Amino acid sequence: IQIGGIAGYNKSTGLIKNVEGSGVISVDTAKGYSTYVGGVVGYNGGTIYYAAAKNLTIVALNSYKVYAGGIAGLSSGVIYVSLVDTSVSITASTTAIAIFEQWSAALS
Repeated sequence: IQIGGIAGYNKSTGLIKNVEGSGVISVDTAKGYSTYVGGVVGYNGGTIYYAAAKNLTIVALNSYKVYAGGIAGLSSGVIYVSLVDTSVSITASTTAIAIFEQWSAALS
């Protein structure tokens, strides 16, 4: 499951530019599923330029694995000149493991 404030998935040829993720993203999934959740994009395989995550709360519950971050939950692509401020918080409950990416801020 891929969920983001702008897009769930950014493919390898995709470009996301000049965006900001804010507000509340709340995910409650069926057990056994991995969840990728980010303020801008859940999974980034492409390129993100000039993105920001501000005043953002991410809550991910009941997933098998949670990949969560202020900009991207997980990224195999590139993220340039982007900001995650201290007003970003991430809370997760999982049955296996929680993975918080480098683009995350305050974890609770």
